[in-house]
Amino acid sequence: MMEHVLLNLVENAVKYTPVNSQITIEASCQDDLLLLVVSDTGNGFPLSTIDKVFDKFYRLEGTTSSGTGLGLSIVKGFVEAHDGKVGLTNKQEGGAKFTIEIPAETSYLNALKNE
Repeated sequence: MMEHVLLNLVENAVKYTPVNSQITIEASCQDDLLLLVVSDTGNGFPLSTIDKVFDKFYRLEGTTSSGTGLGLSIVKGFVEAHDGKVGLTNKQEGGAKFTIEIPAETSYLNALKNE
């Protein structure tokens, strides 16, 4: 499921950011959470739409790219199926930032590091 989450977020970034924009994927573990961040250097989202982008069939007005408006809804559903959370913010320097938090047993991973 998580590969679909990343695929949807990256495909959205590729589809909706201008040519030559940068897309960054980050992964880390922190306080028993898996943190995934997908960000870009595009135009970001209008503030009035940020709470709506995860709704089924929601598409930004003026969008000319093909799509059904289900991609981010699927992202939210898959993340929540893992007892996680997904959020969207606009970066101060421009662009969008999707942050995913999923509970993870990091104590096992930390023990492996210390061996």
